[in-house]
Amino acid sequence: MIDKQKIKDMIGCDDKFLAELLEKFISESIESMDQINKSLAKQDWDSLKGSAHKMLSSTRIFEMDELTTLFKKIEILATEQVNTKQIHPLVDELNTQIKITFNEIRSII
Repeated sequence: MIDKQKIKDMIGCDDKFLAELLEKFISESIESMDQINKSLAKQDWDSLKGSAHKMLSSTRIFEMDELTTLFKKIEILATEQVNTKQIHPLVDELNTQIKITFNEIRSII
């Protein structure tokens, strides 16, 4: 659950600026998820790793712990390139969780 007030207090912003940040998060996430899915299909582990890593700072700032955990696991597996079959279900879960998060964001902005 996204704690709107906590994020505003931490960043020191108003509702309007937070809404802009969250909208930017959604647009960047859509691009990153597209890249993650394409990279997975091609088994391009370096690209997958980079896309997952790119999302970590945003999910940490907004305290989206479940997404952070998924992105981190994917990044580690793509880096190690061992047990890559484990990445597929993680990306499936990520696709589901990101949609849930988008809906939550849209409900608070």
